[in-house]
Amino acid sequence: MALWAPAGAGKTAIIGQWIDTLDRPVEIVDCSEAARVTSAICEVRAGSRSHLVLDRVELATAATRAEILQLLEDTTATAGIVLAGRFDPFPVSPSRWVVTTEIREADLEFTPAEVHEFFGIDAADADHVRKILAVTHGWPVALALLSRLAQEAEMGDVLSRFNGDSRPIAEYLVHELLDRLPPPQRDVLVWSAVAREVPALLLDELTEHNDAAGILDHLARSNTLVAVESNSYVFHPLLATFLRAEQRHRDIERARQGHARAAEWFTRHGDLRSALDQWEHAADQDALAAFLDAHGYSLIFQGESGAVMRAVRALPSRERERLDADMRLLLGVPHFDDRNAARRRLAARTAARRGTKSPVDEIVDRLWAHASGEDVVSIPAAVGPSDTPLAVDVQAFGDIADAWVHEDARENDGRLRKAERLIALGAHLRSTGTERWLRLLALESALSVVATAGQWIDVEAVFLALSKELIDDADAADGVAARAAFAVAAQAYHQGRALPVASLRPLIDKRESPVEGTMQHLARVLLALDALERHPGHETLNALTTVMEEDLADSMPSVAYAVVPWMYAAMWHGDLTLADRILFRVRRVLGSDRLETLTAAFMRRPSRETEMLLRRGIESGAMKVSPLTVSYAWVYLATYAEQHGKKAASTERVLNALMAAAPLGAIRPFLQEGNQPALLLRARADRLGSWQSFADTVVDRAAIPVPEATNLPALTLRERELVRELPAHQSLADIATERQVSINTVKSQLRSIYSKLGAANRAEAVAAARELGLV
Repeated sequence: MALWAPAGAGKTAIIGQWIDTLDRPVEIVDCSEAARVTSAICEVRAGSRSHLVLDRVELATAATRAEILQLLEDTTATAGIVLAGRFDPFPVSPSRWVVTTEIREADLEFTPAEVHEFFGIDAADADHVRKILAVTHGWPVALALLSRLAQEAEMGDVLSRFNGDSRPIAEYLVHELLDRLPPPQRDVLVWSAVAREVPALLLDELTEHNDAAGILDHLARSNTLVAVESNSYVFHPLLATFLRAEQRHRDIERARQGHARAAEWFTRHGDLRSALDQWEHAADQDALAAFLDAHGYSLIFQGESGAVMRAVRALPSRERERLDADMRLLLGVPHFDDRNAARRRLAARTAARRGTKSPVDEIVDRLWAHASGEDVVSIPAAVGPSDTPLAVDVQAFGDIADAWVHEDARENDGRLRKAERLIALGAHLRSTGTERWLRLLALESALSVVATAGQWIDVEAVFLALSKELIDDADAADGVAARAAFAVAAQAYHQGRALPVASLRPLIDKRESPVEGTMQHLARVLLALDALERHPGHETLNALTTVMEEDLADSMPSVAYAVVPWMYAAMWHGDLTLADRILFRVRRVLGSDRLETLTAAFMRRPSRETEMLLRRGIESGAMKVSPLTVSYAWVYLATYAEQHGKKAASTERVLNALMAAAPLGAIRPFLQEGNQPALLLRARADRLGSWQSFADTVVDRAAIPVPEATNLPALTLRERELVRELPAHQSLADIATERQVSINTVKSQLRSIYSKLGAANRAEAVAAARELGLV
């Protein structure tokens, strides 16, 4: 057996575990001691050793390696031979390795499952494991050091500081790697590591050695945490950060010059993302500002808004304000939620103008003018050399802006034409490279337009495309990426699928300005709604209420999005005080005539009057913020009609709810009232026509068994409220007055409750409800 891996890969531990399985002691011989190796080989040939471990084989002399090789190729030898070292120093010998098991570095790296087990991390916390592997690449010694540090602090805090410049890692790399290399190799290794991946063609500009590539090739073969991939040298992430720190310790000016040369090289070769990293490491703020002036828009079009905005924030105030205004104006299109902030940014850009406007600036200005109600005559075409990547991107951006500005969106048909044009433009853009953000812009814009049309075209393909285009490292100011991430996560929630929490985390974890705060709050609301759905109870309802009653919750999107499930949960738990607070808030934020407000009012106090108002609101096309509000409204009207014996009306209304929800595949509206709407669909299975397939999907989802602890009678929300009032021994007239319904309605609900609880009277019903934990 042979183990070839760098220091800290666990070779000694594996050998020790193997030795523990043997019935006799085994000596480990260090190959730097030639005499001991010769003696051990003689003992093997004499039959006095059954096993031999030869460690640090790469340190053996040529003569000692010849002795070892001769022993390995001796077919008469019967001893078990184990070789260990940082690399294989022997010439190729097929006859030898046919009968030899080799274990290499990749075999010793920790897998995600092993990281879970090693750190005792909850299996659901994949994000922690991903970060650990990104930092350590599964290198055992790094994991061991990380584990030791995590005993003294939170893992998240440790990970944020754990890199090659961390003292324990730096000391280990100096002792085990750098100090063992001869000076020429050491210098090449240090000065070439300007990035984690360095192209071979860049080496001549970084080092003063005429054979830098040859030295790195040798180090890669020697398992020194360097690999060769596609004409580039790839440094282990911890080694790369250590070597960059070592550059600064040796000669900070030379280190900065090396990064600057690398930045210029990457720019010439079209790798703008790597060039941006190098300018940041070069710490030349003037050069960084000039680079962002020239290439900031191109990087955003590539989907690099996170990297661009981080670089902008590192600049001096005057450059920062100007570039921040430029980039945020672009990232804010095309929805323009905060026009006051837009005017401030336009003024900041004008006050610190870098020269003539770029084509992107011109298009952004036209879009903002259109948002302010001005009549925009034309969208400027790209200017400058037509063969540059940015010119191609600007033309695509202009086409999207033209569709947004000139397609008539005053009527639904115009909105649908606009959406179809935007989808077509997105389909012609690539999902990688310089068009990634523009494709996301076109698709997300189309989705937003359709959502306001009140008439959904086939958007499943758009959602599917968006889910593939999501940008993991988008900046908080990137409204396009944020809205796309939220749309995809919201679709998963409405369809009853697992929420893609990872795509929402960037919206929640980053500090944002008030402009982006609405998107941040929407993400938090969605997570709270999902938690309430998975773990219904007072604790998750209180958590949702806390989120909803923050200052930011007064934004129309947050209130409109959450009001129906929030009101449903409050009523289900019998918290009428909270229900009244919810209704007050929705009326204050959205107004009394919004469809969300009318639905919430009906949920709080269902009556003939609120029923009539809600129906009129739907039929007259009352304004709404969330497109699924129509489905929720029809669901509650359907269950109300069913409870009052209006079978035909109930059938018509639940079919309307089904038609409103089907284009989005939304099943969530039918899981209200103890799944009563889904049960209505099941009962009307022969009357749903072409909508039957989607109805079957809803019914199947509603039929998923619930835990025994919550396996309660299928009481409606109103029936549960009434059950909680029974122990108070109020008269039927008092109950009817409190609930603002007729005495006959109360009697009808009581008959239904008695039937479902198997009770003959009020006393038996109260006893049964207490046994089930309903009161």
